[in-house]
Amino acid sequence: FVCLFVSLCILWVMSRGKGGKKGSDEESVVEAYLEEKNRPFSVQNIVDALQKDGVKKTACERALASLVEGGKVVCKEYGKAKLYLFRQDNIDVPDGDSLAEMDREIAEKVGQTKELAARCGEEEGEVNALKSTLSEEEAAQRRKSLAESVERLNTKLQALGDISNLVSREEKQREDAKYSIVMVRRA
Repeated sequence: FVCLFVSLCILWVMSRGKGGKKGSDEESVVEAYLEEKNRPFSVQNIVDALQKDGVKKTACERALASLVEGGKVVCKEYGKAKLYLFRQDNIDVPDGDSLAEMDREIAEKVGQTKELAARCGEEEGEVNALKSTLSEEEAAQRRKSLAESVERLNTKLQALGDISNLVSREEKQREDAKYSIVMVRRA
């Protein structure tokens, strides 16, 4: 009863010209928000959500009272708490054929999304492969550095010369025999 009285008082004040155009703008913003979210809200929840649109608490309360009076929104009271929700009978529910068409479109869009995701994965793989391969300049520079490294190592090898002949054949055979004796003892 109190909610109805407050709503009527607010409507009377607005009809005297004090609400004006701004009130109807806020009312349409609040109505659009409640319709979009389609769930119960307290006044503070709505104000918090619509703060970016410049809706203040008193204007929100006036808009809600007007929407309740107009039958677009329902006010449920639970003790001191009031919850506002968009009337469900105002929502257009599509028929079975429309739902089937929507389901078909959704399935088609899901298929397209999977196809695009697969193509995107292939493209990313190709980009990664291209990033990991050398360009012509990099390959030429790498070849040059490897050739220099090979030349340097060949020079070092030639400087070492016939080091393999520094150990005589007899010494090598003696060491091999000692090694095999040690290996037999370990086994």
